[in-house]
Amino acid sequence: MPSELYGPLMTVLTLVAVLQMNMKTSKTSLEEATLIETALTTCFGYWAAFSFVIYAAVYICSSYINTIQIVSLAGYGICSHVLVSFLSEFFHYGRGPFMLFWFTFCGASALRIGSVLASRTVGNSQRIIILVLICIVHMSFLLYLHFSYHHIID
Repeated sequence: MPSELYGPLMTVLTLVAVLQMNMKTSKTSLEEATLIETALTTCFGYWAAFSFVIYAAVYICSSYINTIQIVSLAGYGICSHVLVSFLSEFFHYGRGPFMLFWFTFCGASALRIGSVLASRTVGNSQRIIILVLICIVHMSFLLYLHFSYHHIID
């Protein structure tokens, strides 16, 4: 498993750019903050929070993975958010295409992160807890991004 932070950093910065594009096309206006500040805070905040959630789950479930691998795994998981956010900007014909992309790409990414963590966990019940927790947190953030910052045409 890769344990470097250059790729995850570039992935998060790419998500910032895609999120900023989504906010500009949706004509989002912010009272006290700039669009880039909001996008940077949201993306880096999620990366840190998701890494902390993984770290807490790993600690509770006694998994064998170090901190750099956790942060790297969380950062690379954001690739699905970049892909789905970018594709849903071009295929915004209702909620159907987004839900398909969300379930397919984000679901696969969440299962990948969960399976890596589950493979390093000893007990079966702990594996299930880690897998479910990671899937819920990872997939719900993309729902938050989409419904908060994306241009929705009904």
